[in-house]
Amino acid sequence: MANNRVSNRRVLYLAFTYIVLSIGALVFLVPFIWTIFTSLKSSSEISSTTITILPKGDWHWENFSKVFTNPGIDFPRYLLNTIFVIAGILIGKVISCTLVGYGFARFRAPGKNILFIAMLSTMLLPSYVTLVPTYLLFTQIFHWGDSFLPLIVPHFFGEAFYIFLMRQFFMGLPYELEEAATIDGAGRFRIFVQIMLPMVTPAIVAMCVLTFMGAWNDYFTPLIYLNDPSKYTLALGLQFLRDNTIGVNNSGSVGQLNVLMAGALVMIIPMLIIFFVAQKFIIEGVSVTGLAGR
Repeated sequence: MANNRVSNRRVLYLAFTYIVLSIGALVFLVPFIWTIFTSLKSSSEISSTTITILPKGDWHWENFSKVFTNPGIDFPRYLLNTIFVIAGILIGKVISCTLVGYGFARFRAPGKNILFIAMLSTMLLPSYVTLVPTYLLFTQIFHWGDSFLPLIVPHFFGEAFYIFLMRQFFMGLPYELEEAATIDGAGRFRIFVQIMLPMVTPAIVAMCVLTFMGAWNDYFTPLIYLNDPSKYTLALGLQFLRDNTIGVNNSGSVGQLNVLMAGALVMIIPMLIIFFVAQKFIIEGVSVTGLAGR
């Protein structure tokens, strides 16, 4: 009887948990579903006072082509700019964070732990605190204003969170691998490139995916450094698209909200695809690095 009561309580607890999670998931999915259906509506439906979820009549897939053919907005160029910036960010992040993380995990040096703690303490400092001096450094001293350099170069100097993530993963690897490679005549750099890096692939993939998502959605950094519209990223381009499609015209109706929602989906879909493809690596990388530290 006692076992049956425990079993029934567990079933009720699981049922309640799944119901709450399902409601929460539905709440988060409603705006996304509304965005999808709004992107497929006609302009007349958008300006109508009657609120509908599903499009009436035909679904207007041409709204997506309007995103890329909208006059005055070079969306394909924004996409190429974004890909270029993200590629530079990923290269810098992988090189710097793996090297520094490996150094903190494997090398012995006086004051290494103090430097590591000092590096971690930078995570407590909000980025907006250093915004003004960083902006002055890049624009007034280096003269990097209106270029992609302020968006890319800082990532070649690492980031505390990802350095910590890589260090934890490297510390979870057995030392015997490096000792065997050293006996075979391999140097430190060769051991790092050919032995250690392939073994921390889950952590690197997790770092790349999280970095990609942050850089893909970054609006503020390009906003303060880029002035030339031909250098805009997708986040700025979407804002530019909003300014050109949303508003109240002479007849009192709202502008092309359907085109803006199509542009928003163009921003969202690549992130969803990458996340679902790489979610196994993200979970493995974060979980292992969180448990393997010593």
